[in-house]
Amino acid sequence: MNKKVIHTVFENTVAKYPANISVKTENRTLSYLKLNEIANKLAHTINSLNIEDKGIISVLFEERLYQLVSLLGIFKSGKVYLPLDSKYQEKHWKEMYKLAPKVMLTSNLNHDKIKYFNKQLDYQIPLVINLSLNETNDLKITLFKLIKEEYIEEDIHIGEEYNNPDFDIDGDDSSYIFFTSGSTGTPKAVLGKHKSLSHFIHWESKELEVNENDRLGQIISYSFDASLKDIFISLINGATLCIPSEDIKQDTLKLTEWILKEKITLMHMVPTMFRLLTGVGIEKEGGIKEFPSLKYILLAGEKLYNKDILNWRKFHGKKTGIYNFYGTTESTILSTYHKIENQLEGKLSDVLCVGKPISNTRVLIVNSKNEICRVNEKGSVYIRTPFLSKGYYNNEKQTLEKFIQNPLSKEKEIVYDTGDYGIYNEERDIVILGRKDGMVKLNGVRIDVNSIEKVILEIEDVSMVKCMVFKEGSIDASLVCFYKSDYTKDEDIKNYCSKFLSLYEIPSMIFKLNEFPMTANGKVDGVDLYESISERITSREMIEPKTEVEKVLVKLWKEVLVIENLGINDNFLFLGGNSIKQILLRTRIKKEFGVAISIEEIFLNPTIHELGQLLEDRKKKHKVKVIESIPKLEENREEGYIVSNEQMRIWVTSQSEKESIAHNMPHTYNIEGELNTELFKKVLQQVVNRHEVLRTSFKLNKEGDIVQIINENIDVNLMFSYNRIDNSNTSFIDKSIADFSETLFNFEQAPLFKIMLLQLEETKFKLCTVMHHIIGDYTSDQILIKEIVDLYINFKDNKNIDLEPLKIQYKDYANWIKNRIQLNEFVKEKEFWSGCLKNLNKQSKWYNISEEQRFEGGYVIRQLSEKLVVDVKELCLKHNYNLMGVISAALGVLVYKTTSQKNVVIGVPVNLRNHPDLLNQVGLYLNLLPLNVTIKEEDSVKDLVKETLQKQIKMIDNSFYPFDLIVDDFEQQHKENLIDRIDVYVNYINHEDSNINIENLTVYPEVRKNKKSKFPICFYISNYEESISFRIEYQVNIFSETEIEKIANRFIKCLEEFTYSPDKKIGEIDVIDKETIPSFSF
Repeated sequence: MNKKVIHTVFENTVAKYPANISVKTENRTLSYLKLNEIANKLAHTINSLNIEDKGIISVLFEERLYQLVSLLGIFKSGKVYLPLDSKYQEKHWKEMYKLAPKVMLTSNLNHDKIKYFNKQLDYQIPLVINLSLNETNDLKITLFKLIKEEYIEEDIHIGEEYNNPDFDIDGDDSSYIFFTSGSTGTPKAVLGKHKSLSHFIHWESKELEVNENDRLGQIISYSFDASLKDIFISLINGATLCIPSEDIKQDTLKLTEWILKEKITLMHMVPTMFRLLTGVGIEKEGGIKEFPSLKYILLAGEKLYNKDILNWRKFHGKKTGIYNFYGTTESTILSTYHKIENQLEGKLSDVLCVGKPISNTRVLIVNSKNEICRVNEKGSVYIRTPFLSKGYYNNEKQTLEKFIQNPLSKEKEIVYDTGDYGIYNEERDIVILGRKDGMVKLNGVRIDVNSIEKVILEIEDVSMVKCMVFKEGSIDASLVCFYKSDYTKDEDIKNYCSKFLSLYEIPSMIFKLNEFPMTANGKVDGVDLYESISERITSREMIEPKTEVEKVLVKLWKEVLVIENLGINDNFLFLGGNSIKQILLRTRIKKEFGVAISIEEIFLNPTIHELGQLLEDRKKKHKVKVIESIPKLEENREEGYIVSNEQMRIWVTSQSEKESIAHNMPHTYNIEGELNTELFKKVLQQVVNRHEVLRTSFKLNKEGDIVQIINENIDVNLMFSYNRIDNSNTSFIDKSIADFSETLFNFEQAPLFKIMLLQLEETKFKLCTVMHHIIGDYTSDQILIKEIVDLYINFKDNKNIDLEPLKIQYKDYANWIKNRIQLNEFVKEKEFWSGCLKNLNKQSKWYNISEEQRFEGGYVIRQLSEKLVVDVKELCLKHNYNLMGVISAALGVLVYKTTSQKNVVIGVPVNLRNHPDLLNQVGLYLNLLPLNVTIKEEDSVKDLVKETLQKQIKMIDNSFYPFDLIVDDFEQQHKENLIDRIDVYVNYINHEDSNINIENLTVYPEVRKNKKSKFPICFYISNYEESISFRIEYQVNIFSETEIEKIANRFIKCLEEFTYSPDKKIGEIDVIDKETIPSFSF
């Protein structure tokens, strides 16, 4: 006997207990002697076939007894056992065929399936062996050889050798291959070895004190390595392995009755099966309470919770002991164990520990610094043992990724990286928190799916839960929750989550299940759940709106989400309602209903039905404020129209050539797909006809006042140019775009907007636009590009769909503002700005603008690290901040730490399209406003951001009061120029919806360099779905590039301080890195 080779230990047990029952099924019983004899016969037959040394033999049987015989026969022959399951999906078969097994052991039932995959896949199994037992349990072996795609029976003599084979098998030899899908869903073939299996079986046998009187219930599929526990701790101890039929296994009531009838003493199972068995039959008269014979239930494979144990004991008492194991196929079955005591501590949803390592094993929990974790410090879980598997069969790359050098040792030592997070608790027991891939990114923010599941499990009636992030096609990434419960409803889950989770952690879609789908080994089938989500969405019941409010909301949702089919129970967040669309929806709702709702209320009422009820209640409680519409000018004035205050300011500051070009707004877009230039020009003409501002020029009237002239017609050729350029000629492309961006506009000649289309390849273009700031803003460019693409697709498909007519034009807005000024309607706003701009220094201490502004610009571009992006977005969502508030507060601290200036004024361009009539309007709907950030050293970061946000909200509420009037008022009050007092400018640009993908046409923006700067220093913050970057533009006669580099470093460090220590006092923040910035001063 070789203790390192487990089947030789079984042979020794046969000699000791030949008459004992080794295995019992529904219709067969085999003694140890008989089982060993038929396994020996199979081993000798396999050996006679001259299969290559350590060759792979696959096994596929519906009846488990044949799987057991095959396992023993293959082990005894020295070959590698590869079990399959009839429930396997095609992906498993593909992976199995890649292993190129020479033989398959099976029955006639599976010949057609094997032939099917022989045709479908790249490999054909050359030999099939059928096994069958007669009434006296004699084994019949039949060989079939593949000839011209058919299996033909071989007429050869099968020997009758029943003695134990004497083949040379060593403990380090390969023994089996099991597929493990891990978290990816792609099966991986793990290659085991004899001594590793033997080590675990001997340890568990000793720990559980298994003996010849035990009866093990075997319900785990043979296609998983966990089945080896049942088989061998039984067969090396003279115990009986009891195998229920599939019918019994699939019916929990029948299974509990079978456990009682067969007097099962030990059972391995996964927690999902344990939950399904809990309480079964109790409702029946004379139902099951205790299992008298059942000594232990042995659990592994999934997280186990306090509530699982408490529920079991509630129905079945404490007679049956329960173990919680942990391990991986790669580290050979199981690596830790925990015998659960009678007294449990903690909450119902607390995860039970998995205890201590088994013999000759260490479980290392290592932090990000490659140090062993302290108590309750989360880290990565590694398993160190000489009894690891051999890795992934024929996949050295995957093996090297997971079987790695011990991070705690300088000596060569291999450990297995489990991919799990864990902690050591106070007793130094191991607690597995969940998969590292349970920490996922949802729309740029890191969320922990494991902790969200834990919160939902705190609901007493919820017995099972599975959360996952779903992303498909145009649907935005969303968090989906599946749960099982008798009484809890979807809204109960949502309401409970809203109390204990951040908004972004609340599932967007919640599905109640009667039963969870399970894999062949009894675990929850996450792949099946994920694949069912699409079907659940498409097959959702389309309930028509009933109330007038619901009908209006359906209309608004269709406009905002750009979707046709909607029911009142559809979820706004799940259908693509990202942060931009949430803001858009709020604006539309405010316009239609005169009611303001918050982002939080959209999260908590994400369906039309729920939101409709909220609005109905809000309208009843509060008098609805009617929002004033902007009146439309009817007459056509040849002498021109008044300009807005913003236009006047830009006209005044654009009187020299340099000043004018500094106000150019160039943008470049990459286009991929076929593009018809003539059709593009037709579309462009329609867009120009739609927006008067694109046909606007400016002149002085007889009174010497600047007025805007609306030209009736503009030939599109005046604004459009097209060139073909070789894509490889990058220098010429860059020069063409740079020259185009510095177009010098004549204010008296429309258009003040130009488009250049560069064709680089057959389906690759660069679309360059340049607009003078006097007729538009950044949002205008976004609106125009979207309209151009939408119209182009419609014209291309011969739909000729006109865009919805604009309610007003820019001249109407300018006239509306002027009338409000003349009618003295800005009294409240004037008082607000006067009050919030007190106690300012005479001039910014950050820079000196005594010299004449030259507008020549430089720039520095920085990308925030992935970690900092996630941390910043988490800070915003956790505390209900917006990104602009955090950025403004950080800039305030940056200026304060440089100058000791406690009142920092930030110039913020504010989009005025929060008025419903200004949606989708092209024009200069922008007001430059001064945000006064007040620094107090005793305040925390959270205090500062909160106060800054409150100021921002009030600033936006008073945003229509023109900046030039704020400047005039300030000068009259303080005899100082407010512009000299602005320390820094910041422009926040959201790119979350900037990419357009429609019908084989992709349009996405490109960041280009700008050689001009309107302001002494301006931060352009670009927020993308999963990244944040910033560009600092500066005037070179005021700042040097070295100074701006230092400012960029400081700004990043300031954001890091904000995210890492939000409770830190402002006075304690240090943004000066003395090593990298040795002498920073202005």
